[in-house]
Amino acid sequence: MITVTNLSKQLKEKTILQAISFEVKAGECVALIGPNGAGKTTLISCILGDSS
Repeated sequence: MITVTNLSKQLKEKTILQAISFEVKAGECVALIGPNGAGKTTLISCILGDSS
């Protein structure tokens, strides 16, 4: 299970992600979709703990 609660990310002074919360339970399949520049890769990086 993955639980994300109130995730926010800033780069310099710009807010990239703000107050993201969700839960994915064991056995569930999800898709992360959105336009280019929406923050999909940034969200995955934050979930995986990549702070760069």
